[in-house]
Order: sequence, then C-alpha cells, then structure tokens
Amino acid sequence: MIMQTVEDIILDFDKRNIASLRKHLPVNFCAEASNLILKNPGTVLITTGFYILAGAASETDGPPGAIALGEALSILGYDVFYITDKYSFSFVEAISKTNKVIEF
Repeated sequence: MIMQTVEDIILDFDKRNIASLRKHLPVNFCAEASNLILKNPGTVLITTGFYILAGAASETDGPPGAIALGEALSILGYDVFYITDKYSFSFVEAISKTNKVIEF
C-alpha cells in the first residue's frame, strides 16, 4: 500500500493545474502553512469572491470556504475580516457570522 501525504491528497483533486507548482513548494507545505498561521496570532484578512464576466454573476464556491476558514480561525482567537468585491458583498455578509466584511 502506498501512503500519500496530505499535500499529495489535496493536489490529487487539482482541476486548475495548481499541482504543477508542487515542485516549487516545500514537501510539507501544509504543516509549514499551519505553523505560520499559529505562530502569528492577531488579525486575519481573507479575500474571496470575484465576478465572472461570462456568467454575469459572482462565484459561489469560494465564499463558503472562506467563511469556514474564518470561523476556524475565530475559534482559535483570531480577529477575522472578509474582503470581497461589490458583487459578492451581500452574499458574504449574509453567510458570515461576524459581518466583518469589507467591500473593495
């Protein structure tokens, strides 16, 4: 049985060719990212949402993931703000529990 790392499992579901960056990343990039976050408490800015010209609408998959990440960081004591565009603002504000949403 071949054991995969968390990093490899994440990149197995790559649909946007992000896996091509793997050779430029540390072997344990997930652990390094989590350590960086945990060693730097304070305020976090999470950007999400963008307007899709071809669909004449805002994306809908990114904001819920951003909110989930923000809620986890809030539980750890971080002060979380979401930054989004005018097209996604009301959606992000509606699904966030804190309503700390900044429109750019």
